[in-house]
Parts: sequence; C-alpha cells; structure tokens
Amino acid sequence: PSSIKKVVKRITFEISKHNEEFNWYYHPEKEGKELAIWGAGALEEIPNKLYQVLERTQNERNSIDRFQKIVIFFDRDTRDDNACIQLIKDWLSKSKIKYPEPFLLGDWTKLTMSIADEAKETYPIDLLVLALPPNRQGNLEIFLMDALATASSSDRLLVEEAGKFIAEIPDTPYLHKKRLRAKAQLGAVLSVVSPDWVFSKLDQRLILVEWEKLESAWDIYRKLEKL
Repeated sequence: PSSIKKVVKRITFEISKHNEEFNWYYHPEKEGKELAIWGAGALEEIPNKLYQVLERTQNERNSIDRFQKIVIFFDRDTRDDNACIQLIKDWLSKSKIKYPEPFLLGDWTKLTMSIADEAKETYPIDLLVLALPPNRQGNLEIFLMDALATASSSDRLLVEEAGKFIAEIPDTPYLHKKRLRAKAQLGAVLSVVSPDWVFSKLDQRLILVEWEKLESAWDIYRKLEKL
C-alpha cells in the first residue's frame, strides 16, 4: 500500500548474494513499529537469515530493537505439511529456540528464547510460517496463478491455456529446469493481462494485479494483519 514508506534503519545484516534484498518500512498509523522484509534468494539461504535475526534479538539489550514477530514465506515444492513443519523445527533447533507442540503451518506460534547474559530472562517471539501454495504442491508462481484463476472464467481460461502452451515447449534450450515452467506460465498470463508491460520485469507486472481483491490470495495475507 502507498501508506507504507521505505526507511533507512541502523540495524543491518550481512547481505551475501546478488539476488538478496533487505528493506525497512514503516506505517504512519503504527508509531514505533517497523517492518523489515528480507528476500533470502533461495530456500537454502533462509536458515542462515533466520539465525541472524534470532541471534540479533538474543543479544540485544535494548528491548525496543528486538524483533517481536517473524513471518517466513517459502515454496512448498514437493513437501507435505509434515515435511514443511520438520524443516522449520530443524531451523529453530539449531538456534536453540523453544517451540510448542503441535506446531502448525499457517498459524501464529509463540516461541521462547533466552536473552544472552541474562540467566533468567526469556523473550517471546511470534512466528508465522506460510508454505505456498497452502493446499497443494508447487511454488509461489503456482499459488499466484491459482488465485488469478478464481477471479473470473476468462482468467481461469487464460491460466489454463497458458499452461497448455508452456507444456508443449521442449526442455532444451528454453525450460531446462522444472521450476522455470511455472515462472514461464505466470509470465505468459501476465503478458496478456498487462500487454503494455510485456517487456518489464515479472515483479513489476505482479504489482499491477490487485491481489487484495482475490479471495484465495487474501486468505493467506489476512494472517499478516497481526503485524
């Protein structure tokens, strides 16, 4: 939303990959609260980023500079719910963070950590883990196309026809990796939805879609209202 403004924050982290991005934001109606968004670059990079955020919080004496809530988005790929949950548990265990049982995807979970140099002080952090799509195997691109397909019969037909077109393209030399097919299908869909932007980057075309009006997409992002 236009009311959310990017700011420069003195708390920084090590950015090691060219396709990572880390930005701070604030909302004028939420004084004293800030939002940090860290694009990790790949799934295997997430545990290191999570460790840095948790370690920073554990070692921060000033409570106002501790992170209070953490949201993790990642592609489900071929994982079922149990595999996704175990992945998160492994990440948390390496950071020596206590988590409750049962641990659920898609729900806010309260974690407990010990504050460094304070033998008895603990600090709670709320964690939300969202694996996309939420109800089937795939990735962010498939989740977005599922959401678009619910907008209207025309949009559903567009998504289906784009899928048929991409399915006929051989692996070599264009789509040599399976994950590229979903990106290509989404790109084809958005090129029809916004033909004037066909030569722009995929993320720029994504901005043109009013995702908040798509119920299946909003069901996921409604959980972020707690931030």
